[in-house]
Amino acid sequence: MSADTRAGAYRDHAARKGDCITSIAAAYGHFWDVVWNDPANAELKELRQHPNLLREGDTVHVPPIRLRTSSSLGTGTTHRFRRKGIPATLKLRFTDFDEPRKDLPYQLLVDGAPVQEGKLDGDGGLEAWIAPGAQKAQVLLGDPPETHEFLLGHLPPVSEIAGVHARLGNLAYPAGPTTEEMTPRLGDAIRRFQRDWEMEETGEPDEATRQKLAEVHGC
Repeated sequence: MSADTRAGAYRDHAARKGDCITSIAAAYGHFWDVVWNDPANAELKELRQHPNLLREGDTVHVPPIRLRTSSSLGTGTTHRFRRKGIPATLKLRFTDFDEPRKDLPYQLLVDGAPVQEGKLDGDGGLEAWIAPGAQKAQVLLGDPPETHEFLLGHLPPVSEIAGVHARLGNLAYPAGPTTEEMTPRLGDAIRRFQRDWEMEETGEPDEATRQKLAEVHGC
């Protein structure tokens, strides 16, 4: 017979730069979905839409740890316990404009340690399990290798100008230095994106453009 009990009370975590639900949950001993789907975070979930898109200063309500107690184990014997965990998934796709860079050899390093190597799939993608609190990924792609670096958990929400800017850059629409304000170069990048996806070329990050950008980017 077993029962679940809660230890402690909710804790409020103010998101810092680089934080995401995955890393916050891991720091407090939770699976990411336990924190993300907790009713106390319903408003945040509705606002951000994706667990890896927090804004610095967002308040995440971390539920108390749920303890499981059991009285069904006998004494005088050896018991083995296996800790369940949910690693994070890193998905990357490399293209040359719209053409996938398929079958290129790669080596993936996370926080400086080798994690995986192989060849990009037919869509130019790779997928790997990584630690929930990982901060940086590096891909050595091709032969001789090109170096591509990614800061994990640093992507602003698409509702912000910085989020639009970052996604455009990731999709090969360079928009100049990162900014929180609209600039002529950012407007040009938006127009190129709108043209490629057969949208009205306004050069403005309107709601339709933001939604399409999030769809194409993947989040």
